[in-house]
Parts: sequence; C-alpha cells; structure tokens
Amino acid sequence: MADAMPWKTTARNFAVEEYIEAICKLRARGYSYADSATWLTEKLADKLGGRKITRGQVYRVFRQWEELHDPLKDGLSVTHIDDEAAEVQAEIVDKKARESAKEKSP
Repeated sequence: MADAMPWKTTARNFAVEEYIEAICKLRARGYSYADSATWLTEKLADKLGGRKITRGQVYRVFRQWEELHDPLKDGLSVTHIDDEAAEVQAEIVDKKARESAKEKSP
C-alpha cells in the first residue's frame, strides 16, 4: 500500500549544504530565502527529479553555516533546526526584509 503513495514534493534528503557557496552569494546579493530556494530548484532541476528545495532548507543550511563560522563559537557543532521551525523562521526573515525594503523606497 505504501508503494502506491506519491513521493513528497520537497527535496527532504537532498544535500542542500553542498550548495552553501551559492546560497551565501545569493544572500549577499539580497535574495530572500524563498528566492534562493526557487533559484536552486531551477538550477538543480535535473538532480531533484521534480522535487523542490524549500526556503526552510535554505534557511537551515545558511544559519548552520553561519554558526560554524562564528568566531565566538567552537566551530564544532551547530544548533538543530527542525523542518517546521526553519520554514517559519525563513518566512519571518523574508517578510522583515520585504518590509524594510518598502520603508526605504520613496
């Protein structure tokens, strides 16, 4: 019976962390987590096989990379961020960035 169930559409077990360099560049250029996820999904379509990278996955990978490279941390471990929390936090950060951009516009 389980074999008849469709696969989830997210790339849950996809190694998004392998693309941290691209994620860092996108973030530096002002891309939101959602925009970064869309960009990665488009560029990696052949490897993803119809699945999608979520903004939560991008958020988690980026935050954990930041934590690993924080000079005030030990650089040996990172805080676990579950899927739901990552998605919620990514949405909050993206929303704040949009609101901030609107405030700066004349």
